[in-house]
Amino acid sequence: MANTLLGRISNTRIETLLTSASLHIDLTTYLTYLDTQNGAEPNVRLDAGLEKGQLKKIQLIHANDATVNSNFIIGGARIVFVTVGDRAVLLWNGTQWRVISLNNTAGNAVSPTVTG
Repeated sequence: MANTLLGRISNTRIETLLTSASLHIDLTTYLTYLDTQNGAEPNVRLDAGLEKGQLKKIQLIHANDATVNSNFIIGGARIVFVTVGDRAVLLWNGTQWRVISLNNTAGNAVSPTVTG
């Protein structure tokens, strides 16, 4: 069982990023909403996790696209959100964010994607 990670939820506070500028996702919260209602695609950064096993959920709550950039995502450098309800759940493995789930909570067939 040495290779097993137990997920840890940092905090129950919810962060809502009004994405109009260059922003960093708060790693002390479990859930971050990306609010793109101003129409400009933001430059959102996801930094290294705080502790091994940390869970992070990111969800798009308006219809404009959003991209989360990071040097720490396994399989890519960004997560692209395009449809309201797009959600990513991530697990910090001690060195990188592992994508646990990419889905859409609003019933849309499109889900976020990891690219680059």
